Amino acid sequence: MRVLKQVLVMMFMMAGLSLAVMAQKDGPKPERPPKPDPPTVEPGKPTKPPKDDKPKKPAFSYFISVKVDGLNMAE
Repeated sequence: MRVLKQVLVMMFMMAGLSLAVMAQKDGPKPERPPKPDPPTVEPGKPTKPPKDDKPKKPAFSYFISVKVDGLNMAE
């Protein structure tokens, strides 16, 4: 009897879920915004990379040499 009760409950659950899915299929679909146009690449025009006008920073070894030169071990 217990097995029959579980089988009936499962059948009613499957029927209920099937009805819920069928009701959602015919529902209104949300409108998606239009996709933007993809970027176009013109092969005839070569593009130049942007220039770096920033001054270059001195390397770390420069600071070490300044500190070593600044020390006077003879005195």
